[in-house]
Amino acid sequence: MTIGTLSLDPRRVLAAYTECYRGRYILTVKYMASDGTVELDDAYFEEDEAKAALAKLDAACYKGPLADAVSDKAIDDEDDDDCDIGFLRG
Repeated sequence: MTIGTLSLDPRRVLAAYTECYRGRYILTVKYMASDGTVELDDAYFEEDEAKAALAKLDAACYKGPLADAVSDKAIDDEDDDDCDIGFLRG
């Protein structure tokens, strides 16, 4: 699926959230790659566009076997403490 400039497999999306940074709305997606995770960002000028992209992700993600496998797990992120897997509404 394509979200803005990102091309994603919705079964590999672990988390997503939006935040405002320097006048832009950033959609950040935590994505499973090999045996680790990466963060992918996409910038929007309008908050509504970023929230629409997050809603599009929400409709497609967590609907397959990956969701069941990780639904009760926490991921260890180098920058943050442990965080639950899922969308953060920002």
